[in-house]
Amino acid sequence: MSGSHLKTMKHNHLSFQSSDPAITSQFSLFTKYLDRQVTELTSRQCEVMLPLLRSFGEISYGELASQLGVSNATVSKSLKSAGWTLIEELLIQFQSRLEKEKYGSLS
Repeated sequence: MSGSHLKTMKHNHLSFQSSDPAITSQFSLFTKYLDRQVTELTSRQCEVMLPLLRSFGEISYGELASQLGVSNATVSKSLKSAGWTLIEELLIQFQSRLEKEKYGSLS
């Protein structure tokens, strides 16, 4: 499936494909948004966001600022301009949907 999927990506850097067409459809627009956001990040925004992605958001802004040797304000400003809040919401929804698929609906 990778060859056919790569052809559909065209100029996108990120893509998501599931064996379930409903999941693929649900996350198609989210993935396009995330692709655009990530592509347009500055190096500072990437530097600040990467530890959050690696820790699944479990690191505080204060810890992050200390780790990077910058001020809390720099961390906050960089994340706000990068659209971190929306990206984090997307990742939470994505993870939740995949867990429902893996373990079955909890309702």
